[in-house]
Amino acid sequence: MVQQTSSMLDVLNEAGFEMMSDCQRGECGVCAVDVVAVEGEIDHRDVFFSDQQKRDNRKICPCVSRAVGTVTIDTLYRPEAN
Repeated sequence: MVQQTSSMLDVLNEAGFEMMSDCQRGECGVCAVDVVAVEGEIDHRDVFFSDQQKRDNRKICPCVSRAVGTVTIDTLYRPEAN
């Protein structure tokens, strides 16, 4: 769960995922991750993705975007690769 005072990117980094990011303003797309499933609604607050990409809900910029409900993402982290 991500609290209102934190970003999804902050929570992922705190959990040890070491997410790549740059601008942290939703402009560059470096932190974008794949959305696997949405049970609720994503509030895309980035300016990186087009309106169509936002409607498709296939990616999210966790630095600025928010969600109501549950969003399942793929960070591409694979523990067996270490």
